Formats: sequence, structure tokens, C-alpha cells
Amino acid sequence: NGAAGTTAKEMYTAMGYPAAAAGQRAYNSLQLANINAMNNSRNAKVKIANSIWINNKIRVKEEFKNSNALFYNATVKNVTFGKAAENEINNWCKEATDGKIDAIVKDLRPAAQMILVNAICFKANWAHPFAKKQTKKAEFRKENGESVETDMMQQTRRAAYYEDETMQATIRPFERNEYSMLLVLPREGCTVEDVAERLIATYNKDFARGKEYMLT
Repeated sequence: NGAAGTTAKEMYTAMGYPAAAAGQRAYNSLQLANINAMNNSRNAKVKIANSIWINNKIRVKEEFKNSNALFYNATVKNVTFGKAAENEINNWCKEATDGKIDAIVKDLRPAAQMILVNAICFKANWAHPFAKKQTKKAEFRKENGESVETDMMQQTRRAAYYEDETMQATIRPFERNEYSMLLVLPREGCTVEDVAERLIATYNKDFARGKEYMLT
């Protein structure tokens, strides 16, 4: 909602919408419908909250502020960036996530112009719950090569699965299949950035077709 001209056209083309006002309205309406649907879910606790914090020293078009408030249920507020604004933003985030995230910004600089914050709180039961007695300590290797020991849930079940030279991936559904979790594991020697470059195209072409394998 803040783009115009060539930039706006390129963004709408990438998202599959007409590069015109009608395209923006369609996209805005879709986002509002998605947010309302998720916030009103009967099978999971889902809270999606958005906010925009604007430096008091700059002027932002009312159209931009109004469209974000209307279509994204966003809190839009002008503040003087500093410790007081930092506390206000963190308190907003804490409330929006039911206390799960109590701090999202730190050491705000007065020169900052605008901060966009998106907070998501999600809780749901698995469609196929993991047995607690199957949870075991195991080694988890971080991207930098270091290893840490942590609890690992375990389960053997038929599930959609995909692999290539960059990653392994599977989907695990939540109760009543309204939501699901996409789990992606980079191959040894690959980074998160390597996976990100291929994930969208790979998911659309192969993984989403629902190939199933017995996984442990």
C-alpha cells in the first residue's frame, strides 16, 4: 500500500494481481479476509496483530495509514523514538501474543523513521499427537556447525515428504486439518539461504502434490 508507479506494477505482477487500483483492492480484501478467518478459527487459537510506528518528525499520507488500519487491522501511531516508544512497542507485542513475546525491539534510535511489527500467536493440537514417552534427548546441529542437545519428538506415520540435494521437507497437520506445519531441514553443507532460494518453486511443483512416505 506504500508503493506506486513501476514498483507497484512489479509487486502486483509478482503476486498475480492486475497492476491497477482494482488489483490493490483485491489484494487488500484478500488479506483482510485471511486475517479475520484465522482470528476466528474454531479449531486453533490464532491471533494476528500488525502495527506501524511512525516517527513524529515525518509525514505519512493518510491513505497509507487508513488502508493499513482498515485492511490489516493495524495499529498506526506516531511516536518519538526512544526508550518510551520502545517500551510501548514491546508492551503492544506482549499483549498481542498473550505474553509469549515480551520484547521485540531494543535500543531504538531517535533517527528511526518507521517500524512495522507483525506478531502471531498460534496454539493448536496435532491431528496425530506425539507420545510424550517417545520424546528423547538428541543432538541438533546448528547452521554454524555447533551442536546442542535438546528434546526431540518422535513418531512413525505416513506423511507427505519431499527431498532434493538442498533439503528434506514434510507437512504435519493440526487437529481437523485447518492448519498444518511445513517442516524443512537443510541438507548437510546447505544454509537456510540455499533452501529459501528453492523452496517456493519446489513446493509448488512437487511437494504440494502430496507424495507420501512412511516417516520416522
